[in-house]
Amino acid sequence: MLRKSKVKIFFSSLFIFPLLFTSFGIEIQTEGDDGSRVIFNEVANRRDPTLEWIELKNVSDKDVDLRNYEITLVTAVGTETRLFHFNYGDNQVIIKAGELLLLVDTDPRYSDDHPIEVGYNVVGGNDQVLGISADAPRYLVTDFAGGGLPDNGEFVLILRRSKDDEGYTDTKGTENYIVDVIGYHPNLTKQSDPHYTDLWPLHVFGAPHIYNKIEVEKVHYRQHVIDPDRWTDDDRKPEHLALRDVGYTGVGYKRHAQRIPANGGSPGYEHGTQKGFAANISSTGGAVTISEIMFDQGKGRYPQWIEIYNSSPTQPIDLHSEDGWRLVIQNYDNAGDPGVDADDIIPLGALSGTLNFQKSDVQTLLPQQTVMVVSTRSRSSGTAFFDTRVIFPVTRVFSVWDDARGELGQQRSTDPILSEEGFYIELRDGKGNFVDGVGNLAKSTNRRVATDKAWELSEIMGKMMEDMERSSILRRYRKYKDGKLVGRFTNAEIEAMGVTPKGWIAAYKTNFLDVRKTWFGHHDDQGSPGITGGRVLPVSLSKFRPERLEDGSVMIRWLTESETNNAGFNILRSTDRNGEFTKLNAQLIAGQGTTSERTSYDFVDKSAKPNVVYYYQIQDVSLDGQVQTLRTTHLRGNVTAVGKATTTWGELKALQ
Repeated sequence: MLRKSKVKIFFSSLFIFPLLFTSFGIEIQTEGDDGSRVIFNEVANRRDPTLEWIELKNVSDKDVDLRNYEITLVTAVGTETRLFHFNYGDNQVIIKAGELLLLVDTDPRYSDDHPIEVGYNVVGGNDQVLGISADAPRYLVTDFAGGGLPDNGEFVLILRRSKDDEGYTDTKGTENYIVDVIGYHPNLTKQSDPHYTDLWPLHVFGAPHIYNKIEVEKVHYRQHVIDPDRWTDDDRKPEHLALRDVGYTGVGYKRHAQRIPANGGSPGYEHGTQKGFAANISSTGGAVTISEIMFDQGKGRYPQWIEIYNSSPTQPIDLHSEDGWRLVIQNYDNAGDPGVDADDIIPLGALSGTLNFQKSDVQTLLPQQTVMVVSTRSRSSGTAFFDTRVIFPVTRVFSVWDDARGELGQQRSTDPILSEEGFYIELRDGKGNFVDGVGNLAKSTNRRVATDKAWELSEIMGKMMEDMERSSILRRYRKYKDGKLVGRFTNAEIEAMGVTPKGWIAAYKTNFLDVRKTWFGHHDDQGSPGITGGRVLPVSLSKFRPERLEDGSVMIRWLTESETNNAGFNILRSTDRNGEFTKLNAQLIAGQGTTSERTSYDFVDKSAKPNVVYYYQIQDVSLDGQVQTLRTTHLRGNVTAVGKATTTWGELKALQ
């Protein structure tokens, strides 16, 4: 049962809900007997109804079973329709105490164009579809009826609960209690009849209520939730309107979501969840670190870049907070080196300086994601093979040349921002607090010395790579013993190792190179810009090899040295290394969960055709739903009409 509020609403026969009530008084029921209470929290009204969403919030300390709840839509006097009801039979849809539930019209998993982040799809009881992580937002695909929310914004949403605690009832009238109301309707402005303004919580703000209008192509946040038992004159101030527009934050959206009002708010996350300071992230078990660096210019022709990673599973960071997050770059100045030819002097000390994120469109550093600082905009994996907005949208890439060229003294777009011999990069938050520092410049007291290197970058890079290839360096986050994963470094250890060679590894030495192959500058670059490349994969893959069999099919074999929280694998195939890959296995190929033992696997591609060069990918799927491509390799050679091999099969690109 619901607990009755002290505020009564009396409806005349001309009231906006004549289909629901006749001329008698009824009490709004805002809370259950146990103190449970659910409200509308955020609403996105879109011209494309498939992209609309409604966010509910449990503002009590009790879990709430939503099976008896429904959302209705009032668009005119005497017109109320059901938008959605939580009818899942014996299954429960639970909104936990203090948590949010996002109602979406279509599933963002199945559309690359859908802007909402993929999280937990709650389909009743324990039957959930895992998203990107266990900490991701919980959402429910609802299929809003009647084409969704009206574009004119003249409507009211009502959250109702059935009187029958044993199950949902379709009976209108006194059987369904009003739990919460949000929105605007022009008839609420009529003052001749006071009953028009007795609709909680809108009436407390006075006519004309238009400020509570849920306009199209905007997101509206419930900024003021009042207990009607404790209304005061202060609650009637304009700044305490129930709703307000919320602009773009990036929180709750995919990387490629555009920075427009329609992608505002923070679907699935608490409003204002962004934190501006690194100190606030420690409680979530994460940290903000410089995760990958491309300092090699490739004979001076290609851009350099720095990747910054937020390892928190839940906490977004507002890089524009206070005075703005800053990246302080100090470069090695070889002008003082004895024996350096004058023609080889690059006085990069003059290019040292401070970059402020407030000068860029890069504002939000999302959980488990990255942003990049690049010397200049350039060709990338997106421009050639993918939609570049997916990996390198302007909201994730800070171009020094385009956004802040005066800060580092660049004279041309091809000028570097990092010395290829030495540098020190320091990240500070909006209050000036130290967040992270990396590089090889020597330390003297509390500063780095531009003319002195503590160690050589060549200690990381090792042997020279082939011409036209560059390699980034990746931050080490996990530790291995005898080639096996044994755990994760602590945040303090990661920070301490950032200024030592043991804290980094050259990308070309790892098996991480073909994780959704990305590059920024040149297609032969070795690295993983923009996709948290600094993280070591939960699966240590030592072999991935396709071989043609005599019957013409292809046997794919792979070997893991260790696995951590590994649910299994997918095998994908394409005829173009940079083209679209198609998954071959109908069901997930089961992994070992967590093991430090070597494990071998195989899969047969029976649909392979002769005389075709195939590229194969292997994906790892973790127990919390994360999907990562471990490696890409290809099968070469000609095959006779009867499927006999005429050359050696299973060539594997050397990635170590």
